[in-house]
Amino acid sequence: MSAARGKAYIVGAGPGDPGLITVKGLEALQRADVVIYDRLINPYLLAQAPTGAEWVYAGKGTSGNALDQDEIDRLLGYNRFTVTPRRGELIVFDKLARRLVSHILLPVPTSITKGVLISPTVFGNVLLGPTAEDLPDKSDTATSAAGLHMLLDKGKAIMTQLLDEEVTAVYAGLRPATEHKDYQIFVHPAERYICVGGIRSTGVSASLGIAEYVVELLATA
Repeated sequence: MSAARGKAYIVGAGPGDPGLITVKGLEALQRADVVIYDRLINPYLLAQAPTGAEWVYAGKGTSGNALDQDEIDRLLGYNRFTVTPRRGELIVFDKLARRLVSHILLPVPTSITKGVLISPTVFGNVLLGPTAEDLPDKSDTATSAAGLHMLLDKGKAIMTQLLDEEVTAVYAGLRPATEHKDYQIFVHPAERYICVGGIRSTGVSASLGIAEYVVELLATA
């Protein structure tokens, strides 16, 4: 790969009105070689890109089949991490089970996951989960019979009587596991590019700290 790199410009799509794009944003779009866009962009703005520009859809939606963060990072010339989707399945018990649980019940975590826990929810239900299963498919958000059976076995070991309660929902989600233990955060001022990747479920509680860290990196860049 050549040492020469281009620049990445982050241009806001706005609330859908193409007339609200900034002048500099439009100028960057009109001379772009590659346009990486998401599902919020107005088609009129895409049409402002040069005829020979490459369009790459990287949006996140319920339909799946979108590029993931490691692939976007590679599009910009880097190969630092690979995302492996890690499925977490959960079981939600009826609100009548809430009387059994007054606080979070968490077994001793392992090096891979914090393990299956039982927790009351803000809506008055009881939550059992999650699992932690690495998958080859980044769009596979389905629950599995094996995963739900495993949850019930783990739940039985923590609180036997919980399994007598009614289940109201099951669901699954994916978090982006990588080969690294740490978040993948890099700042490239010359290319106007910031990579914030590999943010697993801990990112929910760490999001404010991550944002502050990125701001600090930008201030010293």
